[in-house]
Parts: sequence; C-alpha cells; structure tokens
Amino acid sequence: MEHKQHYRASVPWVGPNNAESISFVTGTVYTLLRETAKWAAYSTKKRFATVKMDIGGAFPTIYSLTQCTPDLSSESCFKCLQGSLKWFDGRRGGRIIGERCLIRFETSILYNGEPMRIMGPSTNSTSAMSKGVPNINRRIWKIKVPLKVKVFLWYLRRGVILTKDNLARRNWKGSKKCCFCHKDETIQHLFFQCHLSRLVWSVIHMASNFQPPRNVTHMFGRWLLCVPKEMRNLLLMGAAALCWSIWLSRNGVIFDNKLVSSLLQVITLVTRWLRTWAILHKPGLRDTIAVVSRRLDQVARDVFTQEHGWRSSLRIDSH
Repeated sequence: MEHKQHYRASVPWVGPNNAESISFVTGTVYTLLRETAKWAAYSTKKRFATVKMDIGGAFPTIYSLTQCTPDLSSESCFKCLQGSLKWFDGRRGGRIIGERCLIRFETSILYNGEPMRIMGPSTNSTSAMSKGVPNINRRIWKIKVPLKVKVFLWYLRRGVILTKDNLARRNWKGSKKCCFCHKDETIQHLFFQCHLSRLVWSVIHMASNFQPPRNVTHMFGRWLLCVPKEMRNLLLMGAAALCWSIWLSRNGVIFDNKLVSSLLQVITLVTRWLRTWAILHKPGLRDTIAVVSRRLDQVARDVFTQEHGWRSSLRIDSH
C-alpha cells in the first residue's frame, strides 16, 4: 500500500541532541495518533475520528484527525492507519496519506466542533478496572514528580515507550538486544526480567519487604494495594523513580556510551531522584522519603560489598 507524507513547514518538538526529550515527546504523540486510529476504526461506522490531547504543563495541546474510506472493515481501516503511522517522525504537525486513509495532527485546532475524544489527566481511556484496583490514570497525574516523568509513566502503562521491540514495529532496523544482556529488549524484559532490573527489585524487596511487581499491569494495579490508601501515591513515586532510573541508565548506555555495570549505580540514581522529588512533598513525607532513601542505599551497598567489594567510582551521575 502506498503512503505519502506531507509535513507542514515546522521544526521538530525538541533539539536533535536531546535523546531523552525526543523519546518521551514522540512516544506521547504516537500514542495520541494510535488512539485516534483505533477510535476511527472500531468506534465509528464512518471510519472517522477527532481527538484532542491536553496533558497540561509545558506540553502543548495537540489535535488529531483520522479518516478511512467508509467501505473498509474495522480491521482493514486500522491496518491502513497503522501502516501510515510508520511515517511519523516527531514533527509538530502534518498530514500522512495512505491509499484509503488519512492522518492529520497539529498544535492548532484542525476541525470544526468539539473533538470526539479528549486525552489527558482526567481521561480514563482503559476499560473499567476490577473492584478495589485504583484508578491509575488519575493517580499517575496526581503523584508529585516532574511532568516528563508522569508522561513516561503514562505511556509505560500503555506499552508505547520506545523500547527496541516497539521501534522494530515502526520499521527500525537496529539490534533488538538489551544493552544490559543478550536477550531481546521489551518493556517486560527491561523493567522486570533483565538480570539488572531483577537485582534492583530484589534490593527494594530486602529494604522494604515489598514483593516486586510481576509486570506493568500489576505494578500500576493490584501491587499498590499492599500499602494503605494514603501511601499509594508514595509507593507509585518509588516505582516511578526505579523505572525512570532504569530507562535513563539504558539511554545512557545506548546514546552516550556510558558504562552501567552494577545494581549500585541504578540504586544511586533511584535514591537521588527520590531525594530530589521529596521537596515537592509535605515535611512529614519528606522525612519518610529520606529514611527510605537511606535504607535503599545501605542495603544496596551491603549487597554490592558482599559480592564485589566497594568502589565509589562505579557511581554514575544523574541525568
């Protein structure tokens, strides 16, 4: 199927040397376009959808529109739109035209009337959760961490961060191997199954007695029920610090040729982020975060010393 891309004259969202920003911005916009494609294919007989994404902060509002010829089946429409999405390259706006489908996205409104869907902090775009499982979409936007970390958590939960398997689905031709081991990199592997992530979660278990989450769904769902309701945002912030540290360590290896050779390096990042974000909380919670950070540091040092001996030069700078 032939596709054409028509981008309006504009600069990319962020500078080409800021790999971290490029990753979370393009991933977020790609999520918007994919959700718009799903809505057009499966929720309307006219195979047409308009969506507005407004996540607040410094991130601009983005408007998207998708259209297939109405005679296509839902599956054929979504397949056509998915094929068009491979042309998305992080621009601020543009038009992607397939043989029988169209995608448009802009930072200014491009259709008349109200959007058919709105994505943002108040959006519950997933199916209804089981009784007792927290409304995690709302909880993600309420935890006190920087906006870019909230965005990272949001599309980590949706499974669209740019791990190598997701890049391969967009016709990326590079190696699919994890930078910490020799297995294929997926979200499940990078954050839960890689030997490095397993070691980091083991330190969390030894320091807190919390069993590690099994996967992303568990981490954002029933795993949070292991603490009282008033502490769940704090637990989620801790998980955010851990996943964010693994992600930045991974990006450091891939983009900056940094050496990450021990769990202590990642735990150092985790506790550094916790201490940095503690200032956003009330004094009582700051003290709790400080105690947790010291405990994690101590357990990680004990584990590392027992296995390798201590060398402070193995600590890496925060990003």
